[in-house]
Amino acid sequence: MAAEMYDPGIFLSGIIVGLLLGFVAGAGEWHRLNKVAAGKFMSQKRTWKRKVVQFLVVVSLIALVIFSVGFLAVKSSTNIQGVYVFMSGFLLSAWIQYFEVMYWERKNGKMLILDKTSFYAVDVEN
Repeated sequence: MAAEMYDPGIFLSGIIVGLLLGFVAGAGEWHRLNKVAAGKFMSQKRTWKRKVVQFLVVVSLIALVIFSVGFLAVKSSTNIQGVYVFMSGFLLSAWIQYFEVMYWERKNGKMLILDKTSFYAVDVEN
């Protein structure tokens, strides 16, 4: 049995959707990193209630993404391979955030530190 070829259009659409969402999220991330450098996130108390709320938000977002992808796959008559191809293209754009943080650190001469209860930036010596 020969392997089926995937539709490159589905992969490209995953990349495009991921890039668009990545750029929107990147703008918010850049603003947050500037707040960290200003010391606004120096120490945040993570109470039990806050942890539960953050956990529920993450689980809800994951469930929403799974439901949305499944719904779109059923409505567009896409097989599971098409869903995998779309998600592969979409997840490639997750690297945008990594490179954004690396660029921000280099541009500002700071290193971001994430501790259990703190998120802050320290100056880096060259």
